[in-house]
Amino acid sequence: MKNVFGINVANGYDSPFDGQVFHSDSAVNALGDIYEKYIKIMNDVEKKTSLSLVMKTVKYFSFTLASAIYVLDGRTPKAYTPILSGIMVLSYFTFFFLIILEWKKKRYKKSEEYNRSKRYMRKVDDYTKTLLKIPESAKVIDILILYYKIKNGKMKIVDIGVTSYQNYEVSIYADKNNFYIANFCQKWAIPLHCITGIKKINKRICISSWNKEVPYDKGKYKKYKMKMDYTKGQILCKPYYALCIKWRGENYEMFIPSYDFDVLAAVIGIKYSAKL
Repeated sequence: MKNVFGINVANGYDSPFDGQVFHSDSAVNALGDIYEKYIKIMNDVEKKTSLSLVMKTVKYFSFTLASAIYVLDGRTPKAYTPILSGIMVLSYFTFFFLIILEWKKKRYKKSEEYNRSKRYMRKVDDYTKTLLKIPESAKVIDILILYYKIKNGKMKIVDIGVTSYQNYEVSIYADKNNFYIANFCQKWAIPLHCITGIKKINKRICISSWNKEVPYDKGKYKKYKMKMDYTKGQILCKPYYALCIKWRGENYEMFIPSYDFDVLAAVIGIKYSAKL
């Protein structure tokens, strides 16, 4: 089993997706220097609006460590009490420092610099949609990217920081032959006759960022009952779905979070069946 947007870390973290066999078009060469500028601005925006994966991991483990010491207080030898108390205070200080830093980073979204960067990125997005021939009727959804390794013949997900999956925004549409998925500079085409069904995976996942204008707990997303894990800085989401694909004897899956499943199903004209 392979994942369309999965990366086998045995080949390196920057390896192509498993679904590279479905890759159909690229706008990178046509963009030229614009592509490099876009990537730089996108990375700068990411750094200025959110904690890095390392900081998120430190934040999570500092809170976990401090809480564990607090719970164990009174059960440890007195000789260790001053040391553990010091570690607990330092861990709580680190946690709250990162909470404040995270809050300050979110405030950057109200700055003119941030709005200017987003305007430039939207302009490039519109241009690449023309290059990739993405119709205006295309829908925007999140798909889940994952990193994995093969252990004892089975796929084992490799965590990146405190999360196993990264939700990634793409445009999707279909014609009579193919189901298309596109990011800002690449496009993949999956033949419709290769799609064998939808599988529900009744497990909780962490969403590393929120790409929608409507908050995760408001409006049309409220029914999905997503919650924020403040220690990890992640949104908890359950379930998620796998689009099942068979191509030239090989089985593939593409993961979609529950809050965008209905959009995907409408585009490709397929319904979830518990029997799959």
